[in-house]
Amino acid sequence: MGRLFALVAESSGESPSAELNALGRAMQEELGILVSGCRMTGPGHDQLHILLEEIFPRVTLLQSAAEPNALRETWWELMKLSGEYSRYFE
Repeated sequence: MGRLFALVAESSGESPSAELNALGRAMQEELGILVSGCRMTGPGHDQLHILLEEIFPRVTLLQSAAEPNALRETWWELMKLSGEYSRYFE
C-alpha cells in the first residue's frame, strides 16, 4: 500500500485531467499487484479490505473522469484515505 499512496502523494490534485487519469491507471496497476500478492490473514486482513473497498471506486473514477472538479475531489479523498491507512497500518 505504501507505493499506492506514494503515487498520490507525489502528484497534485491540481494536475491536468490527463495526468490524474494516468495516476488512476497507475494506482489500478498497483492495486492489482497488491491484491494478487496478498498473503495476509486475520483481523488485519479484514481491516485492509474495508479500506480497499473505499479505494477501488475512487481509483476507477480517477482513471476515467473528465471533469476537473470531480478529479480534484477524488484525489483529495485518496489523500485522506492515505492518512487513514497510516493511522492503522505500519
